[in-house]
Amino acid sequence: MLIDTCDLLNLTIQNLEMLAEILRNEVTGRSSDTDELTSQARTCKEVGLSISILVPKLQIVREIAQTPQFGRCANCDEL
Repeated sequence: MLIDTCDLLNLTIQNLEMLAEILRNEVTGRSSDTDELTSQARTCKEVGLSISILVPKLQIVREIAQTPQFGRCANCDEL
């Protein structure tokens, strides 16, 4: 099964956004005070923050992948 780069990026972004929401709910359900968070809840919060940094970068890559030049060798006539 082959998957297009843009399709893979779209799927990855959707899955990461869904995971971030699940993690947010996990942390919110535990406590709003960081000092009172369990180690597991703190890890969920950290992963959620990492995802919030990663998703915009993946969206930029998706935009680049949609350009006609994506994947082309600068010195090649055809790929």
